[in-house]
Amino acid sequence: MSLLLNPRTPAPRFWTRTTVLFAAGGLFAYLVSLVLFATGSAWLLIATSLVRLLLGIAPAARIARRFGWHSPARLYPLAFALPYPVNLGLCAYAKRFQWLPFDVARALSGPTAALTFLACVLLASRWITDAAVSRVLNGQQEERLRLLGRWLFAVTAIGVVLVSSPLSPWFLHYLIEPVALTGYAALIGQALPNPPGREENPP
Repeated sequence: MSLLLNPRTPAPRFWTRTTVLFAAGGLFAYLVSLVLFATGSAWLLIATSLVRLLLGIAPAARIARRFGWHSPARLYPLAFALPYPVNLGLCAYAKRFQWLPFDVARALSGPTAALTFLACVLLASRWITDAAVSRVLNGQQEERLRLLGRWLFAVTAIGVVLVSSPLSPWFLHYLIEPVALTGYAALIGQALPNPPGREENPP
């Protein structure tokens, strides 16, 4: 009887035209970063790793506003996001003798130490990215954000522990990294507010 008197409102669909648009922006950010990483510049690698999610989402947000799908949202916290920076972790490890004490850098030598170092960088980046994305979500999609974070933790552990050492960076960089960028971007697209009097999915 209570269900008849107080029917539950069905949850909105996650995959809408806006979330697909933003997911495409995240994938675009990943593809552009591949080109920029190929330059070999360490400073460009650091800058791209930080701002690529913002650079991918900004055009999607502009398109969404142009067609009136969603209202503007603050995106500047994404300039400090660091979504799954596999290349950055590998570069930091390769140059460890330049920024770590010699004894510490030498102790980190070897394939197992390299994968452990990379896993630590990726897991630390998850907390940084979650904090930046959470500022944009403004209290929405927090459960999905936590779910994405737990999934990234699990697949990172699988990539480091179960995948053979030579294939682990390839697995993380070319399979998991684009999924991470796409997932974060889609969450942001879903959380953007509708303009007054406009619904994304009318009944």
